[in-house]
Amino acid sequence: MQKVLDRSKSEPETPNVEAPHNPDGGWSDALGAFADNPDSLRKGGETIYTSDGKAYTIGRVEQAIKAQFEELLMKQAKYWINRTRMSEGPEAYQDELSALVADRGMRAYSWDGRFGRKAREDFPGLIMLLYLLLRRSYGDQATLELAQQIMEDSPKETLLALRWAQGNLPSSSASGGTDRTSKPSTTTMDG
Repeated sequence: MQKVLDRSKSEPETPNVEAPHNPDGGWSDALGAFADNPDSLRKGGETIYTSDGKAYTIGRVEQAIKAQFEELLMKQAKYWINRTRMSEGPEAYQDELSALVADRGMRAYSWDGRFGRKAREDFPGLIMLLYLLLRRSYGDQATLELAQQIMEDSPKETLLALRWAQGNLPSSSASGGTDRTSKPSTTTMDG
């Protein structure tokens, strides 16, 4: 007779596992299953106002966001390699796949890797990062289309907020300068 485990009884909680500070394979490899967003949404951070008066708040980049960004980079690279297979044939596909494996081994697709840094310097990569940060704050309400709309509607404010989120700018409220989080004035020069 087989013994059946009763899973209804309380099981030990998953231990709080912290990822190493400088993972060898990138944040995606270090965090594994812990790369998902926690159940609680992030509150606070930098607010981006759009021309229609809507406000979107994003928080700082966390390890999980870095891991998700790396996973999206790899997914995008694999997509283009598969397109190569369909358009140029199996030899070109093998060449591209070999290059991908080599780049992955050199951590080029990690957050601080060659492709990770490059992606955060162009609009498609920044939109992808904005989407991940919005998803952390708003859950399933955030979409890639929403991130693109915000970037197109308020590029300067969005870029400043993304620089802050990556730790490249002090908070607007602590900077003593112009408060980027306040809603733009609607008054005209005529008064």
